[in-house]
Amino acid sequence: MAELYGLYAYHLLLLCTLLCAALIEVDEHRVPGRLMLPALVAGLLCPLFWPHLHPVHAWDGLPWQAAELIDGVAGLTTGFLAGLLAARFCPKTRRPGIVLSGACVGVFLG
Repeated sequence: MAELYGLYAYHLLLLCTLLCAALIEVDEHRVPGRLMLPALVAGLLCPLFWPHLHPVHAWDGLPWQAAELIDGVAGLTTGFLAGLLAARFCPKTRRPGIVLSGACVGVFLG
């Protein structure tokens, strides 16, 4: 049961961070980087200590710490690149907010 609460809190952190960023963006202000920093750090470090947060790994032959680290970095890179593409093709968005939001989603779900 504790694993379920941990998974819930992990994804709730992502949801709250993205909701705050979206509301700041709607008010036409710049999303501060310090809003995304705790979520990025938690998204990278929490799976290293609680492996049930990411049950499926990219490579099964590695130890779970190495697999979690590789998954987190790959998700961060993919999300960052998706955020850059979104910022490039959506001129109304503010660049740092959308790029950091993409990186945050990539770390948590990647």
